[in-house]
This record gives sequence, C-alpha cells and structure tokens, in this order.
Amino acid sequence: SVIIATYNRADYIKECLESLVSQTYKNFEVIIADDGSTDNTEEVVSAFFERLKLNYFKIPNSGFPGKPRNMAVKKAEANWLCFLDSDDKWTNNKLKTCLPFLKRYDVIYHKLKYFGSGKPFYRKNIPSRQVETPVFIDLMTMGNSIALSSALIRKEVFFEAKCFFDENSSIGGLDDYDLWLKTSLITNR
Repeated sequence: SVIIATYNRADYIKECLESLVSQTYKNFEVIIADDGSTDNTEEVVSAFFERLKLNYFKIPNSGFPGKPRNMAVKKAEANWLCFLDSDDKWTNNKLKTCLPFLKRYDVIYHKLKYFGSGKPFYRKNIPSRQVETPVFIDLMTMGNSIALSSALIRKEVFFEAKCFFDENSSIGGLDDYDLWLKTSLITNR
C-alpha cells in the first residue's frame, strides 16, 4: 500500500502519481489522504482513477501530515506500507527492486535524489546509510538515515510498535525519525 499525504500539492502530485503508473511492478494500491487542500489537487488526482488502484479521501485541514498519514495507514490492505510524499516521485523499478528483500527485513529503504527546478538545493542526494545493530542505538547516536519517501515497513510491525505519526507540532518534522526509533525497539530487521 502506497501512502500519500498531501496538502495543496497540485503542482507536484501529477508527477508523483505518474511515477506510480510507470512502476514495473503493478500489484499495489495507492491511498491518498488530502489534508484539506484548497487548490485543484482533487482534480489532478481524479485523472488517475482509471490508471491506478486508487483510494482518495479528503479531511478538514489538520495542519500536519501525521493525521492524514495515520488515516491512510488504517485503510491499507497490503502487508507492506510504502510512504511517498506528494512532492516526491519514484524511479519506475522502485517497487520491483524492493521485492527480493521483503522476506528478510521489516524495514527497507534507500537513498533519494532531489529533482525539479526552481528549488534551491544544497545537495543532490539525501544521504542514507546501512544502520547497524542494535538499530535503536545506531539511530540515537548517528541520527536518522531513513528518508520517509524511500521507506517500506511491514504493516504488522508498524501496528505492533504503535508507530502512528504525531498529529500535532510537538515533534515538528521529526515524526519519521520517531517512527524509526519506535520500530527499532521491536525489530533489528
């Protein structure tokens, strides 16, 4: 299940969804939780209903991506949760490349590249590294190296770790780091 939380991303979400249409592995669903967009996000998304197995719903604006992500996760039917921000995209073989690792790991991730024009980039890649065991100690001492839009997590592990995203500003933009810390307390896979 590909989880996308969005808010006023009509300018980006088309490219995001096109990257899902072009996936070489096709057996997935897309759940888009719209956090009260006031632009034409819904119109852009509607063009993809015949091209993707798509579940789109809109909620009143909560101000943070945690609430829409949590609501989307609860609707997920697959055994794996894949997160994709609405202003990001995947290469066409992202899901197929991850498939061989599903049986051995509970969390799978990779580095990301920045794309687009008009954005000031201070680096071309979002760095990533292989975390060491115990994963909790690694993440606490070396910092977060798992970019959310690159990550897949086994759904049962997500629920077992009570990994729901923070729904307010108490931890700001660190809700993905919180997710990985909670996960690392129950698995090193």
